Amino acid sequence: MKILTVFLFLFIFNIISFGQVADSLDETVDVFLIDAYVTPELPHSFVLSFFTSDSVTSVLILNNKYKFDVSKTRSEDHKIKIDLTDYQFDSTHVPFYLIVKDKNNRTYRSEIYDLEFPYKTKLEMNKTTNAFVELCLGSLLYLTPTPAVVFINGIKYFELTKDLPVLTFYSSGYNYPTAYFSIGYSHIFNAPIKNILRINYEKLFRINGLEFISTGIGGYTDFRGHNGFSPQIKLGLFKFYDVFTVYFSYRYNFQPVNRLSDFHEISVGLFASFFSLNL
Repeated sequence: MKILTVFLFLFIFNIISFGQVADSLDETVDVFLIDAYVTPELPHSFVLSFFTSDSVTSVLILNNKYKFDVSKTRSEDHKIKIDLTDYQFDSTHVPFYLIVKDKNNRTYRSEIYDLEFPYKTKLEMNKTTNAFVELCLGSLLYLTPTPAVVFINGIKYFELTKDLPVLTFYSSGYNYPTAYFSIGYSHIFNAPIKNILRINYEKLFRINGLEFISTGIGGYTDFRGHNGFSPQIKLGLFKFYDVFTVYFSYRYNFQPVNRLSDFHEISVGLFASFFSLNL
């Protein structure tokens, strides 16, 4: 009987101890970013808001050197607006992260976020480059057509194509548009279908290891009876010249009534949306 009592005592003690350890391992404070952007008007301000899964105090670390108290008393809702006039930055993409402390003085650190300055600010921040030259170079890169390889009925053709975002939709704390409409023109050299006008819609998603991944659907016409649809997928590979992103794209073009005229496009180009209408 004594052995049974001791065994039951040890069994219950182990269950309680394991539960306490599991609880301590599961304890964390999650940070949910709501707004994180720089106002386009002068003076530029950093607007930040977020909420946490527990009541905590919070501190902002900007560019790994500027420290700001967001919430000095414990709260789940956190907001701050910072005038950036007196602060110096050597990049148009500034990292920031949050440090929070709970009622037991346990400290948690958020992931690192990326704060992007508006395009006009980017021109002002580059002290060593003439703003006019930079704007001209940026415009030239923006308008440069994208080379592509086109496959029509198993035959390979060379193409120059350009899609220009005209209407973009942004979400708080997101450096790329979440979606956009674009118009485009393609010229396929020595092909049965040479000149194509396009209207596209694309949806962008953040993904680890890439700048973004986007999927889209569009319509096209050559004004000579060749009309169809063109679903596509695009991978944002890396940033170039701060405001451009090098991407890889695949687009499939088809006519619902004549599948023999389907063709494929593979391209590598530059994505930017700073000349579009932002919503």
